[in-house]
Amino acid sequence: MIRMKRRFLSLLLSTMLVLGLTLTSTAYSYNLDETEIIKHYILNSYVETLTEEDLQGETPQEIIKDLDLHTEYYPSEEFQTMMENLSGQFYGIGVQIRDINGNTFITEVIEGGPAHGVKLRMGDIIAEVDGIDIREKTVDQAVGLIRGAKNTAVIIGIERYGHEELLKFPIKRGPITLRPVEHKVIEEVGYIKIKSFDNQMMESVIKALDEFEEKNIDNMIIDLRDNPGGSLNEVIKLSRLFIPRGPIVHIESRDNKVTYTSSLQEPSVENLVVLVNENSASASEIFAAAVQDTGVGNVIGKQTVGKGSVQRIYTLPTGAGFKMTEARYLSPNENKIDGIGVKPDIEIERFGEDISSMNLLPIHITRRATMGEYGQDIRAAQQRLQLMGYTIEDEEGIYGESTFEAVKQFQADNPKLYAYGVLDYTTQTTLETAFVEWVNGKEQDLQLQLGIDILTK
Repeated sequence: MIRMKRRFLSLLLSTMLVLGLTLTSTAYSYNLDETEIIKHYILNSYVETLTEEDLQGETPQEIIKDLDLHTEYYPSEEFQTMMENLSGQFYGIGVQIRDINGNTFITEVIEGGPAHGVKLRMGDIIAEVDGIDIREKTVDQAVGLIRGAKNTAVIIGIERYGHEELLKFPIKRGPITLRPVEHKVIEEVGYIKIKSFDNQMMESVIKALDEFEEKNIDNMIIDLRDNPGGSLNEVIKLSRLFIPRGPIVHIESRDNKVTYTSSLQEPSVENLVVLVNENSASASEIFAAAVQDTGVGNVIGKQTVGKGSVQRIYTLPTGAGFKMTEARYLSPNENKIDGIGVKPDIEIERFGEDISSMNLLPIHITRRATMGEYGQDIRAAQQRLQLMGYTIEDEEGIYGESTFEAVKQFQADNPKLYAYGVLDYTTQTTLETAFVEWVNGKEQDLQLQLGIDILTK
């Protein structure tokens, strides 16, 4: 049974820490340009001692180019997007987008969101935002244009198969809350997937733990795979639910060392597994290392990124911002993580040989393919369909009869698609989404299976 005290949880959620991976500071308001402000903070707070001679350049980018990889400058639009992602809430139109072959494709329309009401579709290409052509812009730049103030209007220009002209959709921006946590029960094991350590994370984790407690779930998996990190404040809060009394992490800056600790008297769960992989970084590594050093659970997966540094975010008077490395952290046993990562207790590949050995081609959605055609885009679709169990006997890359029938069956299996055997834009987008969901399913996930086996035996 999960042993937690409600009073402890309420105190925990109200606690604020002094230093964070994403703590924001406002730069001086006196009349200095951006480069001078950035130089000032680097000279006073960068993790390594530097001199004026080390900071040569006319622009912010030139000044920081020789510093570590995690010290970055953000123009105003990109900075606003980053801060919204950190907060976990922003105002937008309610779609997920992805760059596919240079186009900004809609991969999901969030049910109940503003875009759902105006009938934007998965597979649509966003070509314009308020008359600005975004076909040469990055996804981050597109996101910066699409998001905006509450209840403001934006006109989205859509390329849609079968329409020669752009379709224009006026949409009123509404509140969009990112969901950094997913949870469910798998074979009597509580499973929590944490996608990022943003400011919405702990509320969702507490909700999951409450549900597990009601069901007397005693074993838990925390999945931090592909989690890039986020707020130090949030990972400390999470750690204090699981890490026993003692150090959680040591933060070493240029001038001092701070140790964050837990006061937990007894374990919150009987058995714990933490899943990590090559993309688990920063705050994810803090939690995994704390679990490993304190022996409260098993860490399973692949060695993590090795981003053992702490950044502070500064807002500049122009609306731009920059992120600067001010400290590095060590595990409870004072093991270095930066440049090394966390090596799992049990190292295992995520996928079996049939998936990991396949040279999976990317899906580039450039045409509407059908019988008699050939190409790598067809081969990419064939690979995914075959792995998912659809029978294809045609030669690789050839759109023959069996490929046609497999596509038609896939369309029939997905109610939102029209089953006519043509590999159109929407079918390709749906196939990619369905394949990602299939690959991430329990049946293909050897790391998750091992975690469940350890907890249920």
